[in-house]
Amino acid sequence: KSCEDITGLLRCFMASLAMTTVKNITTDQSALLAFKAHIADPYSVLTKNCFYNISSLKMIRLSSNSLSGSLPNDLCNRLPSLEQLVLRSNGFFGQIPLSLSKCTQLQHLWLEHNKFTGRLPENIGNLSKLRSLVLGHKAHNSLH
Repeated sequence: KSCEDITGLLRCFMASLAMTTVKNITTDQSALLAFKAHIADPYSVLTKNCFYNISSLKMIRLSSNSLSGSLPNDLCNRLPSLEQLVLRSNGFFGQIPLSLSKCTQLQHLWLEHNKFTGRLPENIGNLSKLRSLVLGHKAHNSLH
C-alpha cells in the first residue's frame, strides 16, 4: 500500500517497527521531535499521530500536506537508513542541507512544488544509490 497519505504512512511505520528491533527508543523519539520542530503543520498531520523507530525509518512520504519549514541540517545523521524522502507539494523552504549527502541509502529524493532556494549541494552527486531526483520547475523551487 502507498505511503503517500498519512494512513499509508502510519502503516509503513508500523511495518517498519514490526520488522526491526527497537535499539534506543529515547534516541528515536528525540530524532522525531527534532524533525518535527522544523515543520509547521497547519492540519496537525504529524501531531495527531505517533511515529516510532526513527533510526531504522526507510521512507518519509508527506506529499500535499501543507507542511512548511526547513529541513534540519542533521536529518541524515538522525535517519541513517532513509531510502525515500518525498516532500513534494508542501511549503518547505530554505536551502537543501549539505549534509543530505550523508543519507547514503537514499534512492529517491522528490522535493518539487516547494519553496527551496539556493544552490543544489554538489555532494548530492555522491549518493551512489540515488535513482530519482525530482526538484520541479523554477516557478516553485528556486534552485541553481
